[in-house]
Amino acid sequence: MTETRDIELNTGTRHKCENSDASKPMVFAADLSDEELAEFLENLAIKIRARLRSKSRPDFFRKEAEKAESEITELNNSIDSTVCRKNQDPTQNYQSSAGLVK
Repeated sequence: MTETRDIELNTGTRHKCENSDASKPMVFAADLSDEELAEFLENLAIKIRARLRSKSRPDFFRKEAEKAESEITELNNSIDSTVCRKNQDPTQNYQSSAGLVK
């Protein structure tokens, strides 16, 4: 089945385009040469592929950030169990021979 589309150009004129397969997009080349149209479509395809690849990136970076935060917490806990700060009770991390933490 052929679909006819009536397209209004930015010049104010109207143009009829026929598309024999309505399930596929129709490209209106305007005044572009075949070479210019091919370059335009190639650049568009590159952008579409980049968008598809980028969609999963926020989730990936969120997971990486959570992993980094967890590693930092573990490192801080490890350091804090050994290093005593001036404003910290020096016996708070001390374990007695009975295994009790003061």
